[in-house]
Amino acid sequence: MNTVSNPCPDSLLVIPADRLDEYVPNARETEADAILFDLEDSVSEERKPRAREKLADIRKRDLCSKDIYVRPNRIGTEEFERDRETLEEVSPDLVVFPKVESAGEVREIENFLKSGESRTPYKIIIKSIKGFENREKIFSEAENCLLVSLGYEDLRAELGIERPELDDNNPLNSMLMETLVSAKKHRLQYMDAVSRKFRDEDIEDFKEELRYGKEIGSWGKVLIHPNQVPPTKKTYSREKEVEKAREKIRRFKEADSGVITNEKGEMEDLPSLRQAEEILGKETDGEN
Repeated sequence: MNTVSNPCPDSLLVIPADRLDEYVPNARETEADAILFDLEDSVSEERKPRAREKLADIRKRDLCSKDIYVRPNRIGTEEFERDRETLEEVSPDLVVFPKVESAGEVREIENFLKSGESRTPYKIIIKSIKGFENREKIFSEAENCLLVSLGYEDLRAELGIERPELDDNNPLNSMLMETLVSAKKHRLQYMDAVSRKFRDEDIEDFKEELRYGKEIGSWGKVLIHPNQVPPTKKTYSREKEVEKAREKIRRFKEADSGVITNEKGEMEDLPSLRQAEEILGKETDGEN
């Protein structure tokens, strides 16, 4: 399988694989970092064979110039076994594994993606309470995982609730915060879940979701419509963040000390320097 050219994308545009001929022309004109072709929940059972057929020859048809990500069905299921051949033919740049619930599944994923000396990177989606409870064990086994997300729709259905507002005192928001912290602990990037808001009249609300996600430490967002791409790219642009990090490092070097005064006149010490160095490190990784 291929090696992803943009290892930590900030925008993944999801397309149901059975409708790729309809959606790819518009999707490839967007600035989304990658297109995620879905074989799982957005494709009905009766259309999955057709979806596999369409996706299998996407590279031969040269339909997509962006990084190609694929979300198969849950590993260990009969549907995933049917997805295997498609994955081998597509050779995706990254594979998105849904409904991961145990460390054993992660080991199975790692073995499946192993190819010679290299392994295809992947993303994990936790979609169940069981997966959430096992997140530490899951993340600790995820050697070649780059990104993690929560599956809000599955989780809210299992909890018997509606999706919360941004800062509601709601179980899903608590799960988000705990998952994000666990991901950071294991040096994984958290990617914010899909938003239902994509119509022109909803974009301002969508921008608020983006702002909130960025502020709590999300790396990017999974998208379902081209309308969502421009505000996502703007919100998660690394240019200002990288510029600020470089300026902070410069100040520490000039100070020759573990303490500086920032542009706001506030005092910062070595944790701020380490954070700035990590930001530049991530940016370098994304360019390689």
